[in-house]
Amino acid sequence: MHQPVLIWVAAGAWLLARACVGLYPGYGLAAPEELRTSINTTLAVALGEVAAFFVLKEPAASRLVVVGTWALVVLIGWVARDGVKGLLIRCRLYGCPVIVVGAGKRGALAIREMKANPGTGYVPVAAFDNRVSKIGLILEGVPVLGTVRDALSVPLPYPVRHVLIAVSSRRKPRLLGLARRFSRRYPHVVAVPDVFELAHLWVRPRALGGCLTLEVRNNLLRPVNRFVKRCADIVLALPVLVVSAPVIALAAIAVKLASPGPAFYGQERAGLHGRRIRVWKLRTMVPDAEKRLVAHLATHPEARLEWDTRMKLLNDPRVIPYVGRWLRRFSIDELPQLWNIVTGEMSLVGPRPFPDYHLAKFSGQFRAFRHQVRPGLSGMWQVSERSLADMAGQEARDSYYIRNWSLWLDLWILFRTLPAALRGTGAC
Repeated sequence: MHQPVLIWVAAGAWLLARACVGLYPGYGLAAPEELRTSINTTLAVALGEVAAFFVLKEPAASRLVVVGTWALVVLIGWVARDGVKGLLIRCRLYGCPVIVVGAGKRGALAIREMKANPGTGYVPVAAFDNRVSKIGLILEGVPVLGTVRDALSVPLPYPVRHVLIAVSSRRKPRLLGLARRFSRRYPHVVAVPDVFELAHLWVRPRALGGCLTLEVRNNLLRPVNRFVKRCADIVLALPVLVVSAPVIALAAIAVKLASPGPAFYGQERAGLHGRRIRVWKLRTMVPDAEKRLVAHLATHPEARLEWDTRMKLLNDPRVIPYVGRWLRRFSIDELPQLWNIVTGEMSLVGPRPFPDYHLAKFSGQFRAFRHQVRPGLSGMWQVSERSLADMAGQEARDSYYIRNWSLWLDLWILFRTLPAALRGTGAC
């Protein structure tokens, strides 16, 4: 008798709870943080409704329906939210206008990041700077409209509630003065700190008397986190390996029919702490691949430039025609690495295990930093640029992942891995 009422109450409580934790509209939330907040809020409301069903002694069938419904909401709720947000972004119906104070390098970086991450909802519309030489210029596609005083006094053609201050904190009096002045007119004032290159997904402000401090967490240094990540790898990779075994078998047969030689290919690469591991793949290249690569690069200057930039070729002459390209396009050739994950040599998510010649292009410091974690089947740049990322992009994305690691970041990457593979864009 209480079931319909409880369902409507729970639905209202769910929407209200999500609004209270900032999910509507959700401006300024990083995607992993948004995922965590969304799932935790849903679980909290679900547990409340399940408890109410038990207290009111509703039939067992009703309890099972409620548990099953909320489990489905947890699984697909965030995916649906992400899809709706993506549609709104494409239709330019999501986001809030932001003005940037400071038209130097820091301001340009902030504008680039806002444009590269539209999911945060920040849309840069204007910049202001006291340097006369900057006024009237276009900064990363955003006009510099005037001085800082203009930003405080001149009416804008759109409602602005967010200000981003991108000036160096070395000029502390000026920074504090700007923050106070803008906070009197605008309800949301954000400052870019000098430590913006540190991990930032899980940075927390801490009060030390009257001093504001920032706590930066390195989640990978906690043994319990490594243990949980390893358990998640086994629990997820083992059933996926079993389910994908027929696909791997059919792909192996196709490789054998298309090209002489073994169906599988194992290559030694650097793993956790630099230890040597053998990474398995379905073979997608012809037997004389290296000779073909040398000859192709010697006669095609544009291919040489592409190779030096990304260590990959979109039109790679080494790839087995049709079969090899198809396997690589949808990343089916990577499926045997599920075995590497089960044996503990790799993880579902992490920096890709690059070949030695590729890894050697990075600095020794970055290589050592990269070896702090197990290499992964998927990673940050695989679900964004995929093979289109240049060396700088690969280093930036891998560094971001290691510094900001959490299970929520892993889950966010896994959610995007299958759609990225099915689209087949950027693979080579």
